Amino acid sequence: MLTSPVWQTGAVKPNPQNTRGYFGIGAESISKSVNLGGLLRSANAFGASFAFTVDADDRALEKRGDTSKADSHLPVYHWQTVHEMQLPKGCSLVGIEILDDATDLPSFPHPLQCAYVLGPERGVLSAGLLARCDHVVRIPTNFSLNVATAGAIVMYDRLRALGRFAPRPVGEGTVPLALAPHVQGQPKRRRGQAGDRLEGQGQG
Repeated sequence: MLTSPVWQTGAVKPNPQNTRGYFGIGAESISKSVNLGGLLRSANAFGASFAFTVDADDRALEKRGDTSKADSHLPVYHWQTVHEMQLPKGCSLVGIEILDDATDLPSFPHPLQCAYVLGPERGVLSAGLLARCDHVVRIPTNFSLNVATAGAIVMYDRLRALGRFAPRPVGEGTVPLALAPHVQGQPKRRRGQAGDRLEGQGQG
């Protein structure tokens, strides 16, 4: 009998390439150990802050294929029901599912703080879980993908969207420009009732 662990209280794991925000990823009713292992390995590689399952088959929890041993590097939570699922305050839930009204992944603005959840190998996200989702996204393919593959695509798209990379050239064979160094902006001046003050500075 699985029990839900207490939510972590320490700092979350930073993402690679100075990606803003944090994310977690998981799956509902996953039944194959290799798929869960592959998803966890990709989550570890892409810098996920946590991973999770909901109503997973006990056999899937063997996590075969996770050669990175992700659970030694990031928290992995196993919830038996949708009602047990607990996410950090302000963390949006993004369902990955092939639905007509879902947003295509290339057009989706990734939330800074979110958790992505994928459906089972032979099925779709449950109505209860879809009801909890703040967004539903689809990967534009001709047919459904393996759970671990779909998760890796979503995490890569997030990295491309929120990571700090040099712009991709338009023409084939063009050498990418070097990434410009980050420059700290000047403080913004705000006007309050007591007169002007600089944003970020205390009164004293």
